[in-house]
Amino acid sequence: MFEEAKALIKVQECYLEGAEPDMAEHNCRIIMCDPERDAIKLVLEEDDLTKISLDSIYTCRIRQDEDLYCSIVIRERYLDERGCVLCARICDGFTKKMKDC
Repeated sequence: MFEEAKALIKVQECYLEGAEPDMAEHNCRIIMCDPERDAIKLVLEEDDLTKISLDSIYTCRIRQDEDLYCSIVIRERYLDERGCVLCARICDGFTKKMKDC
């Protein structure tokens, strides 16, 4: 589901005390999405792994004819032959409207 779709992620909330979250949007490509397991895997298109926090909740906007939104928490990030890979947990399912922070 959503494989090869484009996505944008942006920090929604940072829960590390005293941290300054990177508020930029990051372009990604979805390489795996399994809503039944609340799992999504993305590849960063332009940035490097140091821009992505393991201590934040991100809003993920899946870009299609009608955009879908979800909140994700990055569980793992690594570099492989596909690029900068982000493994995340989907927090609250998908919605057609972005939630207010």
